Amino acid sequence: MEQLVGVLKSFIKELRGIVRTLSGEAPVKKQKSASDLLTMRIKGLTAVARITPEGFLVLKGSQAVAKERPSMMVKPHSRNRRKSLIANKALVKKNGCFVFNKDVIFRSPTAAGEVVQAGTAQGPVLWKNPVGKTLKEMGWVDGRTKGRRGFSKRG
Repeated sequence: MEQLVGVLKSFIKELRGIVRTLSGEAPVKKQKSASDLLTMRIKGLTAVARITPEGFLVLKGSQAVAKERPSMMVKPHSRNRRKSLIANKALVKKNGCFVFNKDVIFRSPTAAGEVVQAGTAQGPVLWKNPVGKTLKEMGWVDGRTKGRRGFSKRG
């Protein structure tokens, strides 16, 4: 519960910064706290992300699986997004994997996970905070199952 409160406070702080920026009061400062970071590991590769008001941000330098898995065929949106990121050089091939060449926003942890894994993914159980808790354990609600996306009111 304490971690959830911390994540929510960070979210509110970032949202206030955006409001100040839009009103012309102050620039938004990018959060750099390691406690806000989420990681996903697959096949010896690591992707790092952060929840932002704009969406789920996968950070520059994150790694993604090079070879598409057969399950990617049933996810045309994620497959097309991955192809687009490769075509636009946001994902570049390096040392047998893809590497994010810039920060990339996704609509959900699942969408990000599918691009990183090159196949179907359950984002809320794959992305973990620095102490190893999954987004699901922290109270993340998947928009497809609950009609909304974000943290639930439960602890």
